[in-house]
Amino acid sequence: MIMMKLLFLILIIACIFFRILYIWNFSIALLAIVCTILFFCFIMVLSLKHSIKINLSVSENNAEKNTPFNVTLNVINKSIFPVAKAEAFISYQNTINGDINEIELYFPIQARNAQKIDFQLTSKFCGKIKVHSNFIIIYDPIRLFKAKIAKNIETEINILPLFHEVNGYINDSCYIDDESTMFSQVKSGDDPSEVFDFHEYHEGDKPTLIHWKLSSKKDEFIVKELSLPINEKIMLFPDIRCYESSEYTLPVFDTIMESFMSVSLFLLENHHPHFTIIYDSKMKSFNEIYINDVKTLYEIILNAINNADIKCKENPVEKFFEEYHEISCSSFTLITHELDREIINCFEQGISSEIKNIIYVTSNNEEKDNIPCFENINLITVSAGKVKSSLNGIEL
Repeated sequence: MIMMKLLFLILIIACIFFRILYIWNFSIALLAIVCTILFFCFIMVLSLKHSIKINLSVSENNAEKNTPFNVTLNVINKSIFPVAKAEAFISYQNTINGDINEIELYFPIQARNAQKIDFQLTSKFCGKIKVHSNFIIIYDPIRLFKAKIAKNIETEINILPLFHEVNGYINDSCYIDDESTMFSQVKSGDDPSEVFDFHEYHEGDKPTLIHWKLSSKKDEFIVKELSLPINEKIMLFPDIRCYESSEYTLPVFDTIMESFMSVSLFLLENHHPHFTIIYDSKMKSFNEIYINDVKTLYEIILNAINNADIKCKENPVEKFFEEYHEISCSSFTLITHELDREIINCFEQGISSEIKNIIYVTSNNEEKDNIPCFENINLITVSAGKVKSSLNGIEL
Protein backbone atom coordinates (compact mmCIF):
# COMPACT_ATOMS: atom_id res chain seq x y z
CA MET A 1 0.00 0.00 0.00
CA ILE A 2 2.83 2.42 0.82
CA MET A 3 4.48 1.59 -2.51
CA MET A 4 1.28 2.44 -4.43
CA LYS A 5 0.99 5.76 -2.61
CA LEU A 6 4.61 6.62 -3.47
CA LEU A 7 4.05 5.71 -7.11
CA PHE A 8 0.93 7.87 -7.33
CA LEU A 9 2.72 10.75 -5.59
CA ILE A 10 5.54 10.52 -8.10
CA LEU A 11 2.98 10.34 -10.92
CA ILE A 12 1.19 13.50 -9.69
CA ILE A 13 4.48 15.41 -9.36
CA ALA A 14 5.48 14.29 -12.84
CA CYS A 15 2.12 15.44 -14.24
CA ILE A 16 2.53 18.85 -12.61
CA PHE A 17 6.02 19.29 -14.10
CA PHE A 18 4.74 18.00 -17.42
CA ARG A 19 1.99 20.66 -17.34
CA ILE A 20 4.53 23.41 -16.53
CA LEU A 21 6.92 22.37 -19.27
CA TYR A 22 4.32 21.66 -21.92
CA ILE A 23 1.18 23.60 -22.72
CA TRP A 24 -0.53 20.83 -24.68
CA ASN A 25 -4.01 19.70 -23.63
CA PHE A 26 -2.67 16.20 -23.09
CA SER A 27 -0.82 17.27 -19.95
CA ILE A 28 -4.03 18.74 -18.48
CA ALA A 29 -5.99 15.59 -19.34
CA LEU A 30 -3.37 13.35 -17.76
CA LEU A 31 -3.39 15.34 -14.51
CA ALA A 32 -7.20 15.32 -14.46
CA ILE A 33 -7.31 11.55 -14.97
CA VAL A 34 -4.89 10.95 -12.08
CA CYS A 35 -6.87 13.23 -9.75
CA THR A 36 -10.15 11.56 -10.81
CA ILE A 37 -8.74 8.11 -9.98
CA LEU A 38 -7.72 9.33 -6.53
CA PHE A 39 -11.14 10.90 -5.90
CA PHE A 40 -12.97 7.80 -7.14
CA CYS A 41 -10.93 5.48 -4.88
CA PHE A 42 -11.58 7.70 -1.87
CA ILE A 43 -15.34 7.83 -2.54
CA MET A 44 -15.41 4.05 -3.05
CA VAL A 45 -13.77 3.35 0.32
CA LEU A 46 -16.02 5.88 2.05
CA SER A 47 -19.10 4.28 0.52
CA LEU A 48 -17.98 0.77 1.46
CA LYS A 49 -17.26 1.81 5.04
CA HIS A 50 -20.90 2.79 5.57
CA SER A 51 -22.44 0.03 3.42
CA ILE A 52 -20.75 -3.10 4.84
CA LYS A 53 -22.16 -4.73 7.98
CA ILE A 54 -20.28 -7.58 9.66
CA ASN A 55 -20.95 -9.72 12.73
CA LEU A 56 -19.48 -12.85 14.32
CA SER A 57 -21.45 -15.98 15.20
CA VAL A 58 -20.95 -19.61 16.21
CA SER A 59 -23.02 -22.54 15.00
CA GLU A 60 -23.47 -23.96 18.53
CA ASN A 61 -23.30 -22.48 22.01
CA ASN A 62 -21.28 -25.39 23.43
CA ALA A 63 -18.42 -27.57 22.21
CA GLU A 64 -16.04 -30.12 23.69
CA LYS A 65 -12.42 -29.32 24.25
CA ASN A 66 -9.87 -30.49 21.63
CA THR A 67 -12.73 -30.50 19.09
CA PRO A 68 -12.70 -27.85 16.32
CA PHE A 69 -15.69 -25.53 16.37
CA ASN A 70 -16.89 -23.26 13.57
CA VAL A 71 -16.91 -19.49 13.79
CA THR A 72 -18.57 -17.45 11.04
CA LEU A 73 -18.00 -13.91 9.79
CA ASN A 74 -21.35 -12.80 8.37
CA VAL A 75 -20.78 -10.07 5.76
CA ILE A 76 -23.49 -7.95 4.12
CA ASN A 77 -22.39 -5.49 1.42
CA LYS A 78 -25.17 -3.15 0.21
CA SER A 79 -22.79 -1.11 -1.94
CA ILE A 80 -22.35 -1.43 -5.70
CA PHE A 81 -18.59 -1.63 -5.13
CA PRO A 82 -16.77 -4.90 -4.39
CA VAL A 83 -13.69 -5.33 -2.19
CA ALA A 84 -10.91 -7.31 -3.81
CA LYS A 85 -9.18 -8.01 -0.52
CA ALA A 86 -10.26 -7.49 3.09
CA GLU A 87 -8.16 -8.26 6.15
CA ALA A 88 -9.75 -9.41 9.41
CA PHE A 89 -7.79 -9.40 12.67
CA ILE A 90 -9.43 -11.91 15.02
CA SER A 91 -8.44 -12.52 18.63
CA TYR A 92 -9.77 -15.24 20.94
CA GLN A 93 -9.21 -15.96 24.60
CA ASN A 94 -10.27 -18.29 27.38
CA THR A 95 -11.80 -16.05 30.04
CA ILE A 96 -10.44 -18.29 32.81
CA ASN A 97 -6.89 -16.99 32.37
CA GLY A 98 -7.31 -14.22 29.81
CA ASP A 99 -4.46 -15.27 27.49
CA ILE A 100 -5.07 -13.85 24.01
CA ASN A 101 -4.35 -15.57 20.69
CA GLU A 102 -4.66 -13.89 17.31
CA ILE A 103 -5.27 -14.96 13.72
CA GLU A 104 -5.60 -13.07 10.45
CA LEU A 105 -8.11 -13.76 7.67
CA TYR A 106 -8.01 -12.54 4.05
CA PHE A 107 -11.09 -12.64 1.84
CA PRO A 108 -12.89 -10.73 -0.97
CA ILE A 109 -16.28 -9.07 -0.51
CA GLN A 110 -18.76 -9.21 -3.37
CA ALA A 111 -20.88 -6.21 -4.37
CA ARG A 112 -24.55 -6.22 -3.31
CA ASN A 113 -24.21 -9.59 -1.66
CA ALA A 114 -24.37 -11.44 1.66
CA GLN A 115 -21.67 -13.99 2.34
CA LYS A 116 -20.26 -16.12 5.14
CA ILE A 117 -16.60 -16.69 5.90
CA ASP A 118 -16.14 -19.79 8.08
CA PHE A 119 -13.05 -20.63 10.08
CA GLN A 120 -12.30 -23.11 12.86
CA LEU A 121 -10.80 -22.73 16.32
CA THR A 122 -9.86 -25.30 18.96
CA SER A 123 -9.41 -25.08 22.73
CA LYS A 124 -7.22 -27.44 24.77
CA PHE A 125 -9.04 -26.58 28.00
CA CYS A 126 -12.62 -26.06 29.11
CA GLY A 127 -13.93 -22.55 29.76
CA LYS A 128 -15.67 -19.71 27.99
CA ILE A 129 -14.00 -18.72 24.70
CA LYS A 130 -14.56 -15.15 23.54
CA VAL A 131 -13.92 -14.55 19.84
CA HIS A 132 -13.33 -10.87 19.13
CA SER A 133 -12.78 -8.85 15.97
CA ASN A 134 -10.43 -5.97 16.68
CA PHE A 135 -11.20 -4.51 13.24
CA ILE A 136 -11.47 -5.41 9.56
CA ILE A 137 -9.58 -3.41 6.93
CA ILE A 138 -11.00 -2.81 3.45
CA TYR A 139 -9.07 -1.30 0.50
CA ASP A 140 -9.86 0.34 -2.81
CA PRO A 141 -8.90 -1.65 -5.96
CA ILE A 142 -5.42 -0.10 -6.24
CA ARG A 143 -4.86 -0.02 -2.43
CA LEU A 144 -4.42 3.74 -2.10
CA PHE A 145 -7.02 4.20 0.65
CA LYS A 146 -8.24 1.96 3.45
CA ALA A 147 -10.90 2.01 6.14
CA LYS A 148 -11.44 0.08 9.36
CA ILE A 149 -14.85 -1.47 9.89
CA ALA A 150 -16.46 -4.03 12.26
CA LYS A 151 -14.61 -2.75 15.32
CA ASN A 152 -15.06 -4.63 18.59
CA ILE A 153 -17.61 -7.22 17.50
CA GLU A 154 -17.54 -10.54 19.32
CA THR A 155 -19.20 -13.84 20.05
CA GLU A 156 -18.59 -16.56 22.62
CA ILE A 157 -18.81 -20.31 23.08
CA ASN A 158 -18.63 -22.61 26.10
CA ILE A 159 -16.00 -25.35 25.96
CA LEU A 160 -17.11 -28.33 28.03
CA PRO A 161 -14.78 -30.68 29.92
CA LEU A 162 -14.39 -34.28 28.84
CA PHE A 163 -15.93 -37.22 30.65
CA HIS A 164 -13.54 -39.96 31.78
CA GLU A 165 -14.83 -43.41 32.63
CA VAL A 166 -14.36 -44.14 36.33
CA ASN A 167 -14.00 -47.66 37.69
CA GLY A 168 -14.93 -47.08 41.29
CA TYR A 169 -16.95 -48.54 44.13
CA ILE A 170 -20.15 -47.12 45.61
CA ASN A 171 -20.74 -48.01 49.26
CA ASP A 172 -24.40 -48.94 49.65
CA SER A 173 -24.39 -48.95 53.44
CA CYS A 174 -26.68 -46.01 54.25
CA TYR A 175 -28.64 -44.95 57.26
CA ILE A 176 -32.18 -46.35 57.30
CA ASP A 177 -34.69 -43.53 57.73
CA ASP A 178 -38.42 -44.30 57.82
CA GLU A 179 -39.27 -40.68 57.04
CA SER A 180 -36.93 -40.40 54.06
CA THR A 181 -38.24 -39.88 50.54
CA MET A 182 -35.12 -41.53 49.09
CA PHE A 183 -35.06 -45.28 48.54
CA SER A 184 -32.30 -47.80 48.08
CA GLN A 185 -31.57 -48.88 44.51
CA VAL A 186 -30.02 -52.21 45.58
CA LYS A 187 -31.92 -53.41 48.64
CA SER A 188 -35.60 -54.08 49.31
CA GLY A 189 -37.39 -53.15 52.51
CA ASP A 190 -40.86 -52.93 53.98
CA ASP A 191 -42.07 -49.48 52.92
CA PRO A 192 -45.31 -49.87 50.89
CA SER A 193 -45.10 -46.34 49.43
CA GLU A 194 -42.87 -47.55 46.58
CA VAL A 195 -42.28 -50.88 44.82
CA PHE A 196 -38.66 -52.02 44.64
CA ASP A 197 -39.10 -55.04 42.34
CA PHE A 198 -41.30 -58.08 41.48
CA HIS A 199 -40.59 -61.80 41.76
CA GLU A 200 -42.43 -65.11 41.50
CA TYR A 201 -44.23 -66.30 44.60
CA HIS A 202 -42.07 -68.31 47.02
CA GLU A 203 -43.09 -70.14 50.16
CA GLY A 204 -43.12 -67.72 53.04
CA ASP A 205 -44.11 -64.64 50.99
CA LYS A 206 -46.98 -62.62 52.42
CA PRO A 207 -50.24 -63.05 50.46
CA THR A 208 -50.93 -59.34 50.94
CA LEU A 209 -47.97 -58.57 48.70
CA ILE A 210 -49.34 -60.47 45.70
CA HIS A 211 -49.85 -58.20 42.70
CA TRP A 212 -53.18 -59.59 41.47
CA LYS A 213 -53.42 -57.67 38.21
CA LEU A 214 -49.93 -58.68 37.10
CA SER A 215 -50.49 -62.25 38.33
CA SER A 216 -53.58 -62.61 36.14
CA LYS A 217 -51.57 -61.63 33.08
CA LYS A 218 -48.70 -64.01 33.90
CA ASP A 219 -50.97 -66.91 35.01
CA GLU A 220 -48.81 -67.23 38.12
CA PHE A 221 -48.51 -65.44 41.42
CA ILE A 222 -46.27 -62.34 41.27
CA VAL A 223 -45.17 -60.77 44.53
CA LYS A 224 -44.15 -57.16 45.13
CA GLU A 225 -40.87 -56.31 46.86
CA LEU A 226 -41.24 -53.18 48.92
CA SER A 227 -38.77 -50.32 49.05
CA LEU A 228 -36.20 -49.48 51.70
CA PRO A 229 -36.17 -45.81 52.75
CA ILE A 230 -32.63 -44.63 53.33
CA ASN A 231 -30.80 -41.50 54.34
CA GLU A 232 -28.25 -41.71 51.58
CA LYS A 233 -26.60 -38.38 50.94
CA ILE A 234 -23.56 -38.42 48.68
CA MET A 235 -21.99 -34.97 48.49
CA LEU A 236 -19.45 -33.54 46.04
CA PHE A 237 -17.72 -30.23 46.73
CA PRO A 238 -15.69 -29.01 43.74
CA ASP A 239 -13.56 -25.97 44.54
CA ILE A 240 -14.01 -24.46 41.08
CA ARG A 241 -12.74 -20.95 41.74
CA CYS A 242 -9.78 -19.76 39.69
CA TYR A 243 -6.39 -19.30 41.26
CA GLU A 244 -3.78 -16.67 40.50
CA SER A 245 -3.09 -16.28 36.80
CA SER A 246 -0.22 -18.54 35.78
CA GLU A 247 0.64 -21.26 33.30
CA TYR A 248 -1.17 -23.74 35.58
CA THR A 249 -4.45 -21.82 35.88
CA LEU A 250 -6.19 -23.46 32.92
CA PRO A 251 -4.82 -27.01 33.38
CA VAL A 252 -5.79 -27.03 37.07
CA PHE A 253 -9.28 -25.59 36.50
CA ASP A 254 -9.81 -28.01 33.62
CA THR A 255 -8.75 -31.01 35.74
CA ILE A 256 -11.02 -30.01 38.64
CA MET A 257 -13.98 -29.71 36.27
CA GLU A 258 -13.24 -33.05 34.59
CA SER A 259 -12.81 -34.81 37.95
CA PHE A 260 -16.14 -33.43 39.18
CA MET A 261 -17.94 -34.29 35.95
CA SER A 262 -16.49 -37.83 35.78
CA VAL A 263 -17.37 -38.68 39.40
CA SER A 264 -20.86 -37.20 39.08
CA LEU A 265 -21.62 -39.09 35.86
CA PHE A 266 -20.28 -42.29 37.42
CA LEU A 267 -22.79 -41.89 40.27
CA LEU A 268 -25.67 -41.13 37.88
CA GLU A 269 -24.86 -44.11 35.67
CA ASN A 270 -25.07 -46.31 38.77
CA HIS A 271 -28.44 -44.80 39.78
CA HIS A 272 -27.15 -42.72 42.68
CA PRO A 273 -28.50 -39.17 42.72
CA HIS A 274 -26.29 -36.91 44.81
CA PHE A 275 -25.69 -33.37 45.99
CA THR A 276 -23.06 -30.83 45.05
CA ILE A 277 -21.94 -27.71 46.88
CA ILE A 278 -21.17 -24.72 44.64
CA TYR A 279 -19.71 -21.44 45.88
CA ASP A 280 -21.12 -18.28 44.31
CA SER A 281 -18.29 -15.73 44.51
CA LYS A 282 -20.61 -12.86 43.51
CA MET A 283 -23.22 -13.55 46.16
CA LYS A 284 -20.59 -14.92 48.58
CA SER A 285 -22.82 -17.85 49.44
CA PHE A 286 -23.01 -21.61 48.98
CA ASN A 287 -25.65 -23.45 46.97
CA GLU A 288 -26.50 -27.09 47.62
CA ILE A 289 -27.82 -28.58 44.38
CA TYR A 290 -29.46 -31.97 43.96
CA ILE A 291 -28.19 -33.81 40.87
CA ASN A 292 -30.53 -36.54 39.67
CA ASP A 293 -29.99 -36.32 35.91
CA VAL A 294 -27.37 -35.40 33.33
CA LYS A 295 -29.18 -32.19 32.37
CA THR A 296 -28.79 -30.78 35.88
CA LEU A 297 -25.11 -31.72 35.90
CA TYR A 298 -24.44 -29.91 32.62
CA GLU A 299 -26.31 -26.85 33.85
CA ILE A 300 -23.99 -26.74 36.88
CA ILE A 301 -20.91 -27.11 34.68
CA LEU A 302 -22.04 -24.37 32.29
CA ASN A 303 -22.81 -22.07 35.20
CA ALA A 304 -19.36 -22.74 36.71
CA ILE A 305 -17.65 -22.01 33.39
CA ASN A 306 -19.57 -18.77 32.87
CA ASN A 307 -19.06 -17.48 36.41
CA ALA A 308 -15.49 -18.60 37.10
CA ASP A 309 -13.82 -15.74 38.95
CA ILE A 310 -10.07 -15.33 38.49
CA LYS A 311 -10.09 -12.44 40.97
CA CYS A 312 -11.68 -14.42 43.79
CA LYS A 313 -9.34 -14.08 46.76
CA GLU A 314 -11.45 -16.04 49.23
CA ASN A 315 -10.86 -19.71 49.81
CA PRO A 316 -14.32 -21.37 49.44
CA VAL A 317 -13.21 -24.47 51.36
CA GLU A 318 -12.14 -22.50 54.44
CA LYS A 319 -15.26 -20.33 54.21
CA PHE A 320 -17.46 -23.45 53.98
CA PHE A 321 -16.09 -24.96 57.17
CA GLU A 322 -16.41 -21.60 58.94
CA GLU A 323 -20.13 -21.43 58.11
CA TYR A 324 -21.02 -25.16 58.36
CA HIS A 325 -19.50 -26.71 61.45
CA GLU A 326 -21.05 -30.15 61.08
CA ILE A 327 -22.18 -31.98 57.94
CA SER A 328 -23.79 -35.44 58.11
CA CYS A 329 -23.83 -37.57 54.98
CA SER A 330 -22.99 -41.05 53.76
CA SER A 331 -20.13 -39.86 51.52
CA PHE A 332 -18.33 -36.53 51.14
CA THR A 333 -15.81 -35.79 48.37
CA LEU A 334 -13.83 -32.56 48.17
CA ILE A 335 -12.10 -31.65 44.89
CA THR A 336 -9.52 -28.92 45.36
CA HIS A 337 -6.11 -27.58 44.39
CA GLU A 338 -5.17 -26.06 47.74
CA LEU A 339 -4.57 -28.31 50.72
CA ASP A 340 -3.18 -27.49 54.15
CA ARG A 341 -3.32 -28.82 57.70
CA GLU A 342 -6.11 -26.43 58.75
CA ILE A 343 -8.39 -27.62 55.95
CA ILE A 344 -7.63 -31.24 56.83
CA ASN A 345 -8.47 -30.66 60.51
CA CYS A 346 -11.76 -28.99 59.57
CA PHE A 347 -12.51 -31.82 57.16
CA GLU A 348 -11.88 -34.47 59.82
CA GLN A 349 -13.88 -32.71 62.54
CA GLY A 350 -16.64 -31.04 60.56
CA ILE A 351 -17.70 -33.92 58.30
CA SER A 352 -19.65 -36.81 59.82
CA SER A 353 -19.52 -39.42 57.08
CA GLU A 354 -18.63 -43.05 56.52
CA ILE A 355 -16.49 -42.13 53.51
CA LYS A 356 -14.34 -39.00 53.24
CA ASN A 357 -12.47 -38.32 50.02
CA ILE A 358 -10.19 -35.50 48.97
CA ILE A 359 -9.34 -35.35 45.28
CA TYR A 360 -6.24 -33.18 45.32
CA VAL A 361 -5.35 -31.70 41.93
CA THR A 362 -1.64 -30.94 41.64
CA SER A 363 -0.03 -28.75 39.01
CA ASN A 364 3.47 -30.27 39.21
CA ASN A 365 5.36 -33.23 40.65
CA GLU A 366 6.83 -31.21 43.54
CA GLU A 367 3.36 -30.70 45.02
CA LYS A 368 2.63 -34.40 44.63
CA ASP A 369 5.80 -35.45 46.47
CA ASN A 370 5.04 -33.23 49.50
CA ILE A 371 1.58 -34.59 50.26
CA PRO A 372 1.28 -35.97 53.84
CA CYS A 373 -0.84 -38.96 54.86
CA PHE A 374 -4.08 -38.49 56.79
CA GLU A 375 -6.14 -40.84 58.91
CA ASN A 376 -9.79 -41.54 58.05
CA ILE A 377 -9.48 -39.64 54.77
CA ASN A 378 -8.98 -41.15 51.34
CA LEU A 379 -6.55 -38.80 49.62
CA ILE A 380 -6.50 -39.13 45.82
CA THR A 381 -3.90 -37.09 43.96
CA VAL A 382 -4.65 -36.14 40.39
CA SER A 383 -1.95 -34.59 38.24
CA ALA A 384 -3.25 -31.86 35.95
CA GLY A 385 -4.51 -33.50 32.76
CA LYS A 386 -4.40 -37.07 34.11
CA VAL A 387 -7.88 -37.66 35.45
CA LYS A 388 -8.68 -41.11 34.11
CA SER A 389 -5.68 -42.95 35.58
CA SER A 390 -6.00 -41.25 38.95
CA LEU A 391 -9.68 -41.80 39.78
CA ASN A 392 -9.85 -45.54 39.14
CA GLY A 393 -10.71 -47.37 42.35
CA ILE A 394 -12.36 -44.40 44.06
CA GLU A 395 -14.84 -45.29 46.81
CA LEU A 396 -17.97 -43.17 47.19
